[in-house]
Amino acid sequence: PPGARLLERWLCAPELNLTEIERRQNCVAEFVSSPGLSTELQKHLKGIRDIERILGRLQNRMRNPRELGGVRDTLAALPAIAGALLEFPDTPVAAIAERIHDFEPLADLLNRGLADELPGKIDDGGTIRDRFDDELDRIRSLTRDSQQWLTEFELAEQQRTGIKNLRIRFNGAFGYFIEVTKSNIALVPDDYVRKQTMKNAERYTTDVLKEREREILHAEETSITREEALFNRLIQAILEQATALKETAEALAEIDVLIGWGVLAREWDYCQPQLNQSDQLLIDQGRHPVVEQ
Repeated sequence: PPGARLLERWLCAPELNLTEIERRQNCVAEFVSSPGLSTELQKHLKGIRDIERILGRLQNRMRNPRELGGVRDTLAALPAIAGALLEFPDTPVAAIAERIHDFEPLADLLNRGLADELPGKIDDGGTIRDRFDDELDRIRSLTRDSQQWLTEFELAEQQRTGIKNLRIRFNGAFGYFIEVTKSNIALVPDDYVRKQTMKNAERYTTDVLKEREREILHAEETSITREEALFNRLIQAILEQATALKETAEALAEIDVLIGWGVLAREWDYCQPQLNQSDQLLIDQGRHPVVEQ
């Protein structure tokens, strides 16, 4: 997308400066003469996300974890792109490569901080990787221990009541509850408190389950709050590099366009026109690029 936007800008406002035109032409010529490197660069560019748009959303507080994942994935692709561009020393391509910054500390931070699979919203949890923050790990361990406790509690209640299909379930409206089918109502102990009547089942709770529910929900809420704080810290680290990231994104967009032109020139056997400041237009064996195709 950044390359597409740059191509549109260039086509809508054709360059008039001869030096700049020749610079672009010479970059295209480098890519025409290096088809293997061009293909390699295009492959790496597929891993680049729209950093300019992501930065805009982050700066306007339109934030979700996958935006940060896009920054992380882009930074992961940069070393390979920079390495391929080293194969064009002392050329106009090398000058573009110099505008691609090194973000190793930021890349390391995002790799350590972000989970591999990111949710659409921070409220969903699971954005921050385990072992990134000791306090978050401690809170999460409480939640995991609680899930294990619920499994063991369900088994213990099945054995105590003799109701083999007794289940511990959860929903947002009623929290945690014990679900018993209507056919087993007679086996329900006296300490079960009815919570909801369903068509085919009854839902109950107990003092023990209510106490554990409070602990679980508090731990989950605390976990999300901690994740939000860490998430905002990662965003701040990205925004501190906003200028360098934007300059890098612009350089990548330019490489994208120029490689694309190089591919077209090689595919259709185009020549490199020689431009000057005269008022003469000399075309030998001209071909119309639209009619021809």
